[in-house]
Amino acid sequence: MELDANALGAPNLFNLAGHTLRFTPDGLRYRIENTRLRWDSDYGNELRGAQVSLHRFAFPFSGRSWNTFLVGVTGSIRFAAEKDDRVDPYGKRDGGVILDRFDQLADIAGKLGNQGPAICVFLKPRLVGPRYVKELPDRVVITWDLTEPFGSLLDFGWTKTTNRFQAVLHSDGLIEMSYQEMTAKDAIVGVYPAASSDAQPVPVHLSYLTRNDGPFAGFYEAFHYLAVPKPQDLSCTVIRALGDKFDFLAYYSDFRIDSQEASSPSDGPIGGNITGIGDTQHDQTQEVLESRCTRGRFQLGFAQPIYVGSNEAQAGPPAGAPAGNGHNITFYMHQLAEASPDGKPRPYNYAVGHLGHEVGHRWSAYVGAKVNG
Repeated sequence: MELDANALGAPNLFNLAGHTLRFTPDGLRYRIENTRLRWDSDYGNELRGAQVSLHRFAFPFSGRSWNTFLVGVTGSIRFAAEKDDRVDPYGKRDGGVILDRFDQLADIAGKLGNQGPAICVFLKPRLVGPRYVKELPDRVVITWDLTEPFGSLLDFGWTKTTNRFQAVLHSDGLIEMSYQEMTAKDAIVGVYPAASSDAQPVPVHLSYLTRNDGPFAGFYEAFHYLAVPKPQDLSCTVIRALGDKFDFLAYYSDFRIDSQEASSPSDGPIGGNITGIGDTQHDQTQEVLESRCTRGRFQLGFAQPIYVGSNEAQAGPPAGAPAGNGHNITFYMHQLAEASPDGKPRPYNYAVGHLGHEVGHRWSAYVGAKVNG
């Protein structure tokens, strides 16, 4: 299947590595400037938890002066009274801005002000690694040294990546964001004052702005891959071309989409009057059937395509890939080799495991039993 040009929009990939963004206050607004990299190599102390307390000055932001704020693991700063007790969709604590599991960066970037005043230095879900904080008499320096997740079914790579960026908050309200070395190409960068009618953030292209532009009350740029295709369009394209004779459809693409997970949830259950498996009417309405272009044969499909460059679409990890943890196939390579007649792990364990997992949602997820009434 070949898509028409621009069917999924156009990507907007991160292009600020080696640069510093300066946001200079102009009243309650900011003028923006893209400059050569300014980098403080003395990171200070590693941050434990999310809360930072200032002792030498208060940082003016969103009409207030702040002595404390929260630094999120995944590249954001949030100004709020809550303690570090929020968790992301994966169960990890992160005091910063949190996105839902399947949010597309291109869609959600303009709505983040609803979480309170915040600064997104490089907001990308699932990043992990240390954060550092150093307070000086006139500024505080926050540094992230993060990697994208690696090695698992949900990941796009087998090894760690380097994403080293920094925010400097000055006592006069000046904000600097610097990007020393960046591997990731998708994230949200922006400044979000408290949501109000006179401070709505606007989309911008940060690499092109000068001090003559603006001033802006709030602003952001979403760096992202192609839009996620609709599962209705995927199934209809196949069924209209080849007929309504498929129980299950899985899709693989040679392009990456605006998703933080390389794998895919399932779309369904959709059709099939199958008895003995519990919930057979989960999504089985005439409207749903028609939207997937099936009369009832089609049971379930991937909700989005799997990028062929991701871990799931590879025969196995490359030589030398780190062993990882118990959630990663690399952790079990020795056992998988022992179980094989030729002493080599079978290929495509992630892909086959995912197919079994999603089909399991249809055939076994809803079974129940009554015992003695």
